[in-house]
Amino acid sequence: MTDAAELLALLTLRFTPNLGPRRIESLRTHFGTAQQALTANLVDLRNVPGLDAKSAASIGDKKAAQQAENELQKCQQAGVTLIGRGLPSYPPALDALGDPPPVLWVLGELPDLPTVPRSIGIVGTRTASPYARSLTRAIAGDLARADVVVISGLARGIDTEAHTAAVYAGGTSIGVLGSAVDRIYPSENVPLSRRLTLISEYPLGTGPAQHHFPARNRLLAALSAGVVVVVLLVPWGITAALSHGRVHPVDQTPPRDVTIVFGAQVLPSGEPSQYLRARLDLAADLYRAGRTKVILVSGDGQSPYYDEPTAMKRWLVNHGVPEQHVVGDFAGRDSYDSCARAQRVFGVQRLLVVS
Repeated sequence: MTDAAELLALLTLRFTPNLGPRRIESLRTHFGTAQQALTANLVDLRNVPGLDAKSAASIGDKKAAQQAENELQKCQQAGVTLIGRGLPSYPPALDALGDPPPVLWVLGELPDLPTVPRSIGIVGTRTASPYARSLTRAIAGDLARADVVVISGLARGIDTEAHTAAVYAGGTSIGVLGSAVDRIYPSENVPLSRRLTLISEYPLGTGPAQHHFPARNRLLAALSAGVVVVVLLVPWGITAALSHGRVHPVDQTPPRDVTIVFGAQVLPSGEPSQYLRARLDLAADLYRAGRTKVILVSGDGQSPYYDEPTAMKRWLVNHGVPEQHVVGDFAGRDSYDSCARAQRVFGVQRLLVVS
């Protein structure tokens, strides 16, 4: 088996009707290679977990094989790299997915993304406040200067700020797209996209579509050691904003055992500020939705008015999060320090960060 032949076989399965990433992965693991899956008979195909009769009958489709050949030629002409599942360049960070893309379309130089990658995802609202934009730029710039890859989705708002700050800091930033790498959305981000490495699981010429973005989000999360969710402050509160899809939805947030909430201003009354309440609201929503098991509230205890972790923990408990599931970190010097300590204490490799 040559890598080129296996890549073509993976592409052929990718273009085969009635096959999605999960079924293609099942075929590949059952037969050992995509090439062997393509040449399997119907009797053997019926033994593949998750593969129904209609899907099995589609395998070997001549139109799919021709589409795969055409796509290879188009990518060569466009300077786009195709990376196939199971081949040497495929990112190990995607191994944790039950439905990894059989083929990735990559424009630019892809950095190493091992099982636990040195990368952080930053996502959030498209209609960001000046504070949220400033916060995002600070986080992304600091990460880039620490040689951490910044990953986002190239959308308007927070995504754009994260990518821009990372490249201006001299770092590497990856845009994970809900469209093809030659169909940048929104169009005003075309100049920015030229400074990024772009990744997609969609063939060239594929435009953005609403159902592409949840699939895109799973890749963004899997390629990141942690995900920072930057929230939007609106008059009717963060829960309402989430339900209207105005920020990164709870049901699309990757589940993590531990979520860290970093401190912000605590008022003289001992209550969290508006900014901090927005973060705590989101963390509580994530807990109630089963997306996290423990909420770690982090601060240095140096608020001029009140101890941040204590105030944050009290607020979460008063809003329905069980006390035993809220842990205070009173030694949080900075975000990187807090994340590293949380990984050691809780024995986890991936965190969710609300900042």
